[in-house]
Parts: sequence; C-alpha cells; structure tokens
Amino acid sequence: MTEILHFFVAEYSDTEKVSNGGGLVHKQEHIKVLELPFKQVCAMMTNGDIKDAKGL
Repeated sequence: MTEILHFFVAEYSDTEKVSNGGGLVHKQEHIKVLELPFKQVCAMMTNGDIKDAKGL
C-alpha cells in the first residue's frame, strides 16, 4: 500500500466553522463532518468499530 494519510487534531469553537461540511464542488468532493466525543472514538478503536486511520 502506498497511500499516506495525515491526521490532525485541534480544538475549535462553533464560531470558527464556516459550513457543515466541505470539499471542492468542481472536483465533486463531498465531505461530511462527523463529530464524536474523544472518549467514544477511543472506545470505538478498542472494540473494532474503527479499524483504520481513514475512519478516524
């Protein structure tokens, strides 16, 4: 596998959000933002609900 993923973690506030999702329309990108509590994500990694970095 040659795919490289970069994972960034940062705090933000709702006032900094400019939309509910993202992506470039002309590239037909449809990005859906899913926000979960950090502890829930850790539990999902432990129990196998999230199996790879793309799921994070």
